[in-house]
Amino acid sequence: MAPPTTSKPHRVAVLIFRDGDILDFAGPMEILTHTYHDTDPSTHSGGPVFRTTIVASTRTVSVGGNDALTLTADMTIQEALDHLADFDVLIVPGGHPTVMMDLVGRDSPELQLIRAFATQKGGEGKGEEKTILSICTGALLVGVAAAGGGGLKLTTHNKAYDLLREVCAKAKSEVEVVETTRER
Repeated sequence: MAPPTTSKPHRVAVLIFRDGDILDFAGPMEILTHTYHDTDPSTHSGGPVFRTTIVASTRTVSVGGNDALTLTADMTIQEALDHLADFDVLIVPGGHPTVMMDLVGRDSPELQLIRAFATQKGGEGKGEEKTILSICTGALLVGVAAAGGGGLKLTTHNKAYDLLREVCAKAKSEVEVVETTRER
């Protein structure tokens, strides 16, 4: 049996915001925190593949409708902006369209973080691209933050395709909205 692979974990910033969808945040966190560099899940001797950091505009944030769950962020958005080079991946969860449009409409700190992250070079100065992963309607924030960039492809909840096109056009983002990847 080959020894487990050990390498530095990918550093992931997971953005949360008031009334964001719990599943859009918790689903990726569950996967990322249970992924290891080995084939024997009983030992985890290879170390984690990902290190996650929860980022929010304030230290505590209520997510889900009606203050369903209160989370404590590891880092504020301002702190994350000061340490962007520390992250390889940014995860942007979604929320109800009214929540998302509020963040888009006021040039929120969340948008500022996404914009700043998108312009960073990855790999500790090696020029590697960084990854932004949007979940569901999180694509609305990524699309608006991408204004000025080109060639971006985004998808979202099937009931939000038109809204994604609308906010991207208004922001002058050159975004292709992908509605399906299945060949018919």
